[in-house]
Amino acid sequence: MEIFVIGLKRERQRRLLMEYQAKKFGLKFNYIDAVTPQEVDSQHHSRVDWDIARGRNHLRKVEIACSLSHAIAYAEIRRRGLDIAIILEDDAILTPEFAKFVKDGMRPANYSADMMLFAYGEGVVNSSNPKKILSNHSRYTVLDTPACTAGYCLERRALNLLLEKTSRIQTSADWPIDMTSINAELIYPRIVHHPSDPKNTSIGSDRGHKQKDRKDFDHEPFYKRKLLKLFKRKYYLKKLFGKKIPIEKGILPLVDDEDVRSYISAHSGDE
Repeated sequence: MEIFVIGLKRERQRRLLMEYQAKKFGLKFNYIDAVTPQEVDSQHHSRVDWDIARGRNHLRKVEIACSLSHAIAYAEIRRRGLDIAIILEDDAILTPEFAKFVKDGMRPANYSADMMLFAYGEGVVNSSNPKKILSNHSRYTVLDTPACTAGYCLERRALNLLLEKTSRIQTSADWPIDMTSINAELIYPRIVHHPSDPKNTSIGSDRGHKQKDRKDFDHEPFYKRKLLKLFKRKYYLKKLFGKKIPIEKGILPLVDDEDVRSYISAHSGDE
């Protein structure tokens, strides 16, 4: 299974962190150079629907750049003709369970899912029927759209929908689609972690540590969203069986590990 890592080319330390994890778990990564906020105007201006992105959703340039970066990854997956792929951000902290998921050839389609989240913010899932996966983990159906794009796996249906919704950027990378419109699942506990401190994340510090209300990313008028929800089966599942998945606290950046610091020190001069 192909794994794509999105990161800024100038962030050499982060690239080394991912290389360390690839070596540790015996994985191979493909690297996607992330878009910088400066490149949004100079190279990607026509790819952004500015009226919605800035006018309605109040996105910062760094958020638009992040969304563009994920859109580039989607396009690369399609260009290669892949039916499935994993996307990671370069501050992702991988676990042995993630490596097992990859090496054992697990994929969302094996469980009738279009997409599987490995890292995610606080979200609501269907608690009525948890399904086992790996050794001590469970799969839950997603009943809302949680934040965080640090790690996830896409089947072709989810990829096509994301490509359609990012043909012109209107929202943040997390997410341009309504997760309840596809068969999206998450693995709990998380098998990819993200540093708890927003300053250690890709765009957390530039967002002012403020988590936007997910309604900001809906493009339909408020009354239409409410009517659509009433006709969605998952709306009632959320009301009846919804369970909130907590955000794990105290996740430190990988660079705090002594072995990682030694690896970075030994390879910092490499190109």
